[in-house]
Amino acid sequence: MIPYRIVAAATRRAATHPADTDVQLVFTLGEETGCEGAARLNGPAASPLLLVAEPTANRIVLGHKGALWLRLTAEGRSAHGSRPELGDNALARLAAAAVRIHDHQHWPHSATHGPATVNVGTFHAGVQPNLVPDHAELMLDIRTVPEFTSEDALAAIEGLAGPGTRIERVLDLNGVATDPDEALVRGVFDALRPAAPDGQPQYATYFTDASVLAGKLDSPAVVIYGPGEPEQAHVTDESCSTAAISEATEAVHRLLASWGGGHS
Repeated sequence: MIPYRIVAAATRRAATHPADTDVQLVFTLGEETGCEGAARLNGPAASPLLLVAEPTANRIVLGHKGALWLRLTAEGRSAHGSRPELGDNALARLAAAAVRIHDHQHWPHSATHGPATVNVGTFHAGVQPNLVPDHAELMLDIRTVPEFTSEDALAAIEGLAGPGTRIERVLDLNGVATDPDEALVRGVFDALRPAAPDGQPQYATYFTDASVLAGKLDSPAVVIYGPGEPEQAHVTDESCSTAAISEATEAVHRLLASWGGGHS
């Protein structure tokens, strides 16, 4: 629904002002699983601004945290469940590491992007109850901030995981931070939310395709904007008001009009 409104605004502007509408629409897939679609995109034209359609409650967001996904693996020795002392339980060992990581509270806090976070997202081990598991695997989702890079995060997880745990980097996406004082960004504020008072720049907790697309578009300013409450993402019965959707459509149309110099 959110991308549809950007498309609606762009096609409306192009229909009424075809000569001064210079906009590039980029469609991707696989953003939730690591921005695979954006990574495979070839040939987008360089652009001074990347407007990303994500739920921001129609507030202007100037970037987001980075994302680091790690796979942690422990190897043990199988044995019959009635003689566990003859085995080496990989599940128990990795589960202890998972609890240490989960319980750790001292992650860095960024003045702009907020706290770094670590989530134990998946855990797989064992075949059946009467076997000692000789292999266990978990996946971590780490959200990095400017003061806590992916290298910092990897070093921290190595310390918490303990010896005998193999750590593999699965996904490493850069965070995004746009300077709120850029003239182009001030113009975006004026067009998208002309009546809204200026506040502190906001940055999203989630990642977006901007992590990949910014480089492909020659590192433009990034603005994330769209209807929908961020707190409702991935919850049961996620919804968005029709009024917010219409508001976003009109705001994007105003933005395109401000670039073209026309009025409609």
